[in-house]
Amino acid sequence: MMATIVLDHEHDDQVMLISKGAPDVLLERCTRARVGMNAVDLSGALRERILADVGALAGEALRTLAVSYRPLAAGEDRQDAEALERNLIFAGVVGIIDPPRDE
Repeated sequence: MMATIVLDHEHDDQVMLISKGAPDVLLERCTRARVGMNAVDLSGALRERILADVGALAGEALRTLAVSYRPLAAGEDRQDAEALERNLIFAGVVGIIDPPRDE
């Protein structure tokens, strides 16, 4: 898992945390999910649907990578990675071709 802090220039330079990582690991840190333009509660059914999509991509021999985000509050400690990487909003998952390396 990896996270970065950025300014969202399209939304008045709001400070955002954006993270990527293994879908199962990232989903454990998400409490909401992006559905269309809205962030909704990440229900058990939605979580299962996401994991099914991940399984389908993996079944096609694709490496999966999930993406999530959340706006940061003004007083949050930007050095406390453990605290920052919680209550994320699941944005989606991608499948990429990642052929084996010689080593």
